[in-house]
Amino acid sequence: MKKITEKFLIKIGRGYQITIPKEIREALKLKIGDLLEATLDKKKQYLILRPIREIAPGIIKNKNIHHGKPVLKGTRVPPELVIGHLIGGMTVKEVMRQYDLTKKHIEAAVAYGLRKRKLSHGKAAEILGVDRWQFMDFMAAYQVPVSTLTSSELAAELKHLRRRSQRS
Repeated sequence: MKKITEKFLIKIGRGYQITIPKEIREALKLKIGDLLEATLDKKKQYLILRPIREIAPGIIKNKNIHHGKPVLKGTRVPPELVIGHLIGGMTVKEVMRQYDLTKKHIEAAVAYGLRKRKLSHGKAAEILGVDRWQFMDFMAAYQVPVSTLTSSELAAELKHLRRRSQRS
């Protein structure tokens, strides 16, 4: 039977920073900046560490944060809430102030909204205050596809365009 648990020593350094052994970092595929959730069992005196994964740049999902729904990294704020406020007319600065967010949080929420088809490209560019070319750079940086059409939707669009061009 394969051994599934191992024990490791973790050193506590200055400022209570911990050094995670290389074997753990490699097994969990940890990178600098990753978040770990710590669960403490005071009765049995042990600690469980679990990585919190980004589901999209700046968006995490963890069963213990906001009922497992996506939130902006480092907060408990769902990206849908931010998008709803921005579509509803609040300014970026008002949303940032109300939820103590950064510009990066707003960008992550907008990128998430684009992926989920909650925002059009035009509305997203307007919210971000960028021109078309800056918007394309933004989409590339946040790994948002330029087109969200499925292959069947794209085929239908092309068929429609062919019919229109034949009429002209």
